[in-house]
Amino acid sequence: MRIVEQAKAEAAGLLPQAQQDAQAKREEADALFEETRAVAARAAADFETNLAKRREQSERDLAARQDKAQKRLTEIEGRAEQLRLEAERLRTDAERRAEEMVTEAQEKAGRILSNEALSGLRRTVAAIIADSRFTPVGGLVEQRATIMRELTELHTALTGWEQTAQAPRPTKG
Repeated sequence: MRIVEQAKAEAAGLLPQAQQDAQAKREEADALFEETRAVAARAAADFETNLAKRREQSERDLAARQDKAQKRLTEIEGRAEQLRLEAERLRTDAERRAEEMVTEAQEKAGRILSNEALSGLRRTVAAIIADSRFTPVGGLVEQRATIMRELTELHTALTGWEQTAQAPRPTKG
């Protein structure tokens, strides 16, 4: 029995050492677990920080792109307004030039018609005067009345033509 007692004594001597070793291993495992948990917590915090930084950067980038797009839109709208005003000015100038050309053409036509009418009247008067050398005085009075009537008609025609040429024209709106 001595062997059994000796084995028990040895086992009893080993048990505190084994318990002490087991306790040391548990403490070491707990420390490793806590260290791992702390590293994971730092990694998660770093991840959240980086994610927040990226989000903020993305928001700044988006705001910058939106500002740039808004500025470009404002520039385009300004240029479009300039082009609209330029087109309006060109249209107004073209209408004014067209009206001037029409007025000039009407005045020229009036002068041409007046010159032709006066020329025709002169020929008529010259013809009447040439014929009147051989007509009695009564015929001269009648010819004078005819000439006066033609002059009145010509004056009326020229006055009407002049008023038509000077009348304001409706503008296109």
